[in-house]
Amino acid sequence: IFVGNASNIAQGMVLSGDATINNAGILAFNTVATAGTFPKVTFNVKGLVTSGSTLSSTDVTTGLGYTPATTALASGNIFVGNASNLSTAISMSGDGTINNAGTFTLSSVATAGTSPRITFDAKGRVTSGSALTSSDVTTGLGTQAANTVLAGPVSGGATTAGFRSLASSDISGFGFVNGGNSFGATASIGTNDAQLVTVKTNGTTRLTVDTTGGVQISGQAWSAVQTSTTDVSITFDTNLGNIMRWSPTTPTSVAIHNMKPGGAYMLVVNAAGTSTVGITCFSGAGTGSLPIGFMPANGNRVVGPLTKTVYTLMSDGQNCLITWITGY
Repeated sequence: IFVGNASNIAQGMVLSGDATINNAGILAFNTVATAGTFPKVTFNVKGLVTSGSTLSSTDVTTGLGYTPATTALASGNIFVGNASNLSTAISMSGDGTINNAGTFTLSSVATAGTSPRITFDAKGRVTSGSALTSSDVTTGLGTQAANTVLAGPVSGGATTAGFRSLASSDISGFGFVNGGNSFGATASIGTNDAQLVTVKTNGTTRLTVDTTGGVQISGQAWSAVQTSTTDVSITFDTNLGNIMRWSPTTPTSVAIHNMKPGGAYMLVVNAAGTSTVGITCFSGAGTGSLPIGFMPANGNRVVGPLTKTVYTLMSDGQNCLITWITGY
């Protein structure tokens, strides 16, 4: 080929160095390596590949910037990126653990149990439990109107409890209420220890029952007065009153029912005439006849200014004992 020489004159030269050319003008690079396909090559300063080889583990980690994980991992460990952004095998700790079956378990922070009042940490975990305090309840209930109680409805079906006034039906099953009770059994009122029972009116004790059964009444004790104008014969029930005032035209006989042992009764016959009034006594309602004893002996009445004869009757549980005065 012609190549300009140092005198700037074309001079015929044989091509050499890194390539050759034949008389057909075909340029050929000199051979510097064995032909092949490789993921890794070595080249010279002229950019010519001089050799090839496979990648090494260093080539891979250098190229990735980290060491790839393998399937080898200690039992129960997990891969976590470290400060160098590389996956590292570690054992889970802190608020939970994990086993080689993949079961995650929260760390224990409290003793298991059931409590209405709990304490929890900033992570929302219950750390302890306890019973409610009085302040918990009063704070929860808030401020309510005076003389109200927390209760269900006075009547009807069950519903949410609320604050309302106490009704007599709330305590009528176990406490005595104004207007009476219906216990369905004998009612008992009093003390079970060595204390008196007293009854007051207007702030003053009117009746006292002592621990031996003695009864003291401060004031008068009186009975309702039964009155009747039924003629000839009549029956009085002492359950309706111990004083019986009878004003017939012709008084003949009187039956007195329900006399109790120790009871004292008054029969006033308010009628003209002098006939003898027959009296029969019973411990029950027409049953339990009580034999009668008169003092003085029963006889004719005497008409006085008031036309009244008074019979005082007592029962000792066996007899009906009668004293009488006429001529009032």
